[in-house]
Amino acid sequence: MAPDSQQSYTPRNIAESEVPYSVRLSPDAQKLLYHVKPLHKAGDHGTSAIWLADVDRANSARQFTSGLFNDHSAQFHPDGERIIFLSDRHKAGGPPQLYSIGLNGGEAFPLFGKDNKKGVSSFRVSPDGRYIAFTSTDEPTSADEEREKDKDDAHVFGDERTLEHLKLFTFATGTVRTLEQPLKNHVQYSMTRRVWQP
Repeated sequence: MAPDSQQSYTPRNIAESEVPYSVRLSPDAQKLLYHVKPLHKAGDHGTSAIWLADVDRANSARQFTSGLFNDHSAQFHPDGERIIFLSDRHKAGGPPQLYSIGLNGGEAFPLFGKDNKKGVSSFRVSPDGRYIAFTSTDEPTSADEEREKDKDDAHVFGDERTLEHLKLFTFATGTVRTLEQPLKNHVQYSMTRRVWQP
């Protein structure tokens, strides 16, 4: 939160200020969803918490997740009963993966890939709630892991292993498949923002 008006604006309390990001409206337009994070991280790993507020009620904003993890980029599922978000709660500071949590609370659970070494960059839930389109680089092969183990993993310009691909998660089966062809293409962040638009 912003420093109190009675306080002086010091580098410390400015750095500790919390900033809201990624505001979303619920399908029924009754709730707001966003995440709050410190302006600068205080520990080894950044953290952020998801917050909820009622549209028609003043001072209704409340913290929804603990803030112990980096929970962010949350979206309402079209069924209005759950939230889909990115988090590193499987490994602090690790690659963000997709999680789901009910609007009535309870434990968040990973939709897939909590042991993946590559994270999800961006995502969009389909209007019918059956799919999630997301962008991510492919998981390393055994050869890639050997190169990393041998310290032979230099970053090379144009290396296809660093390209992000558009992928689709299916709720009914829990499976993930890559959509775009050929795989040599790089998918930009904005792709998942447009994928469900007519």
